[in-house]
Amino acid sequence: MTESQSDSRKGCGCLFAIASVLCLLVSLIVILFFHFRIQAPVLAEETFEEGDTGWIVVGDAQGESDKPTYETEGGNPGAYMSAIDDAVGGVWFWSAPDSFLHQVTAAWAERGSLRAVLTFDLKQSDLSSPFEDKDVVLAAGQRRLHYRHAEPPGLDWTSYRVPLRPAAGWTNAETGEPATAEEMQEVVSALDTLWIRGEFRTGDDVGGIDNIRIR
Repeated sequence: MTESQSDSRKGCGCLFAIASVLCLLVSLIVILFFHFRIQAPVLAEETFEEGDTGWIVVGDAQGESDKPTYETEGGNPGAYMSAIDDAVGGVWFWSAPDSFLHQVTAAWAERGSLRAVLTFDLKQSDLSSPFEDKDVVLAAGQRRLHYRHAEPPGLDWTSYRVPLRPAAGWTNAETGEPATAEEMQEVVSALDTLWIRGEFRTGDDVGGIDNIRIR
């Protein structure tokens, strides 16, 4: 073996060792990322397994009542809430109770900021005649922020993940402009409204919701 061949083999060996170390580091980073993401503390949660905990519907659903129907089975899994569209031209939403909102604002006060994600599961009974509208509403006083999903829910449970940060696609409801970090913090720190859209088609239908979490 010549000296140049020996040097070439040593160089290949060094490159292989460096590549192996880099692969190991990347794998470790990925594992740590998913570990901390999965283990992120739940700031507020509703799975409906403990019964009706105060979530209501606002808009044209459930006739003259704002109380949804508590379903003991068929959720994702277990219990969930459902509501029937009145189909009188409005749009109805699921509305969080004060107890849920207070958990969010308390977490914000403790952290000084809120880098969190809202997740929930939705389903609908009919996919025909879809229409677009705001899908999530956050509000504090007169300040409102809107968010839209990329796709509506299906006939089976569809999971949604909505980051609570302006860059995720939130808009100022009054101006239609992208929400700023200051507006997001202003709203979340004094949150008095969380609405999640319950109907997605023109005409009567039934919507369901389950597993609402902020973590």
